Amino acid sequence: MADVIESPLSAGCKLEGGKYTIVKSLGQGGFGITYLATTPVELKGELGNITESVNVVVKEFFMKGCCGRATDGTTMTVVSESNADMVNRYREKFKKEAMQLASMRHPNIVGVTDVVKKDNDTIYYVMRFLSGGTLQKLVKPVKEKPGVPLLEECAMKYIRQIASALSYMHSRNMCHFDVKPGNIMLDNQDNAVLIDFGLAKNYSKNGEQTSSILMGASVGYSPLEQNSANLETFSPQTDIYALGATLYFLLTGHTPQAASFNQQEVLPWGQCGMSDKTWKAIQCAMQPSPYNRPKTISEFINMIDGDESSGRDTSGGSTVSSKPASDNDETRVIGAKRNSKTLPWKKIGIYGAAAVAGLLIVLAASSLFSSKDSSKEEKGTVTAEATTELSDNSLFSGAEEEVKENTEKNGLFKYADDDAQQRATFEGRYTDNERIEGTLTWKNGDKYVGTFENDNFAKGKLVLSDGTYFEGDFKNNQPYNGKWYKKDGTAYITIKDGKQNK
Repeated sequence: MADVIESPLSAGCKLEGGKYTIVKSLGQGGFGITYLATTPVELKGELGNITESVNVVVKEFFMKGCCGRATDGTTMTVVSESNADMVNRYREKFKKEAMQLASMRHPNIVGVTDVVKKDNDTIYYVMRFLSGGTLQKLVKPVKEKPGVPLLEECAMKYIRQIASALSYMHSRNMCHFDVKPGNIMLDNQDNAVLIDFGLAKNYSKNGEQTSSILMGASVGYSPLEQNSANLETFSPQTDIYALGATLYFLLTGHTPQAASFNQQEVLPWGQCGMSDKTWKAIQCAMQPSPYNRPKTISEFINMIDGDESSGRDTSGGSTVSSKPASDNDETRVIGAKRNSKTLPWKKIGIYGAAAVAGLLIVLAASSLFSSKDSSKEEKGTVTAEATTELSDNSLFSGAEEEVKENTEKNGLFKYADDDAQQRATFEGRYTDNERIEGTLTWKNGDKYVGTFENDNFAKGKLVLSDGTYFEGDFKNNQPYNGKWYKKDGTAYITIKDGKQNK
């Protein structure tokens, strides 16, 4: 094998017999190198034809760590014979990606104008040049410092355009799986354009993947199911999470934290200067469970526009249907079965300090059913309809509907009764029918996010619907050590050993 070097093509290099001339390298990823290039274009006018050089973007298949160049500096070679099959497989995938992009016609999806299948023993595809830079650079965060947020009207213009592009893709059973500010560029008319389809997947009409490829994830923009590479079925909700995260970045200048069962770690509480509907839509789009996100891109946009026809509850925290999941609701339940046994429930009082008057705030939270018939962590959905009494020691009883999926470790419980203020959902990890870590959300918008010990609150954050919150340790489901904060983040009461610290 000839000696190989790892480097981009040099400036002045010609492709396809001189049709394209490399100007410079723009960047390199795991599977390719992107270049700025020029191509001659003949313009016809009244005074005759004029040939001008037009900028284009060329992407070359070049697997980092597996590919190199022969001593001529242009021909791609495989560094090791053992990698040859893998390189050939991903080269075919790269070609398929190019042909898919070339077949798409949407103003907010980068257009592929040419596919060069045989040159320098690799494959290239050519795209239109976008001169406006990325949304990542537009907001310009620097290291740990936030960027300068966009006005909501401006941010929503870009989000609507990318939403249109994603709706177009989803209608063709394709998911992008890498939506983020760095993969959205602006053209010379200030329109947002979606780029980089390296992680995109096609699915059959039945929603099953038609190809198996390596799955990547972008911290802050990829949901939990993508981090675990659990994307074998068609899931627009994964792109919806990323679109919500992108909107959050544009409006706050902060990259969301990595996906977690604890959503308050991902999205710190507060409206961050945006409208209530937009903030609640982002919260809904970035729910840990895909079942709680909007089902379609248009549903997400309608939440911001104020379209209430979807029937979703956006009062903060986990969003649930206005009625219990039914056996034939394929988007929420799998293999549902009814269980008519009566279960004991207990009511937990949670106490917090009020901002000025020191009023006692009592929130009611339902514990998980106390029967211990499982010794392993499970993922599932339990919907329980219960009748309640007003005494603090009352029991919750009623019918239970249990749904179990074929995965482990996390899940969603939905508790429901006739009192809309007491209706609650729990989402997170549980074992032996006891909560371990997650989010407990009440219908009125109050929520607890954190860990549990013996199914009681342990360490976390209790957030009230008015935006004030307590953060710290709990004992007997009451704030024990920590501080109460105003919704702007200002601490105003300290709790030590269960008492207000004077």
